[in-house]
Amino acid sequence: MTLAQRFEQNGILYHPRSQWAAGFAPTVSPAAWAPMSKGSIIHWNGPAMGNYTPLQVPELIRATWKFHTGPSRGWLDIAYNFAIDRFGEVWEGRGDFTWNAASGENYANTEYLAFEIMIGVGDPIPPSLQNTLAGIYRSIYQNRGANFMTYHRFVTPTECPGDEIIRIIENIPNLAQVPSVPEYIGDSDTMHHYAYIQGTQSYLACYSGHYFPMSLAELNLARQLNIPMITLTEQELAELRQAGR
Repeated sequence: MTLAQRFEQNGILYHPRSQWAAGFAPTVSPAAWAPMSKGSIIHWNGPAMGNYTPLQVPELIRATWKFHTGPSRGWLDIAYNFAIDRFGEVWEGRGDFTWNAASGENYANTEYLAFEIMIGVGDPIPPSLQNTLAGIYRSIYQNRGANFMTYHRFVTPTECPGDEIIRIIENIPNLAQVPSVPEYIGDSDTMHHYAYIQGTQSYLACYSGHYFPMSLAELNLARQLNIPMITLTEQELAELRQAGR
């Protein structure tokens, strides 16, 4: 069963890319394949989008595509894998298993599906948003066993997706919790580009003082990207925890 089918199974109305891209943009994203195996990262539009109608949603997505692929950004495609309109419906952007350009780190852009909530500063939060996000979380877990949903600010220093949406995400029932590890190692200038090894079997990447689980392959990729690193033994990690660092 595809992720789109899972969305529909969980009561989310789903719109394929062709419903906004036909005659305007490629109906299949030109971006590269990516595993998208770890879960999802939630974003918002940023600037207010106002009280748009359902009929205006395709045009709004086309405007985002035009901005992202234009001279200001120069990306291959719209940044997000999917968009969520203010009515709680999901629209295909780049789509599943496709490298996105939304979260500022290659690790996040290849392992976590990027969802844009189509609201911005000052827009009212849709009453159905928590149910929609819970349905997305459930769909991804059912589809590939990934049980992690977070938000853009968790990954890189940014206001996205706003405090209210963050509170909604953090209150989704059964949401997976971040591993209990020290919240700060290294100086603040490199915090969101910091990775370290926990023992010899478990690897964690640090972005903005928070941690994502990593595979050995991802750790090797981080090394290739020259991300600053330190190595910790299990004893050193325990000592840092005890010291409250």
